[in-house]
Amino acid sequence: MRNTNWKARKIKYELSLKGWPFMTDIDRRFDLPIGTSNNATLRPDPRGERLIADLLQVPAHVIWPSRYDAVGNRLKPQPTASYTPTPVRRQCQKSEAA
Repeated sequence: MRNTNWKARKIKYELSLKGWPFMTDIDRRFDLPIGTSNNATLRPDPRGERLIADLLQVPAHVIWPSRYDAVGNRLKPQPTASYTPTPVRRQCQKSEAA
């Protein structure tokens, strides 16, 4: 049985411990489009995954075992389960007017 991927919160926490509290700072520092490193925590993005793994000094296949084989080679094509749906945020309606 394969281990599960690290949660996005854990990745962000580990990065903050290494001195990278904001994901956009990572993108700016390494000349990536804004949102690349944040997207890599949720869905496959080779550049973001590589960069995060390098900053954390942890192999990418340890952080995202569902995206890599046991040796550390990236799976192609990516399994459908690697694409986590983006949560839908909806406005809440109050039942009564204030």
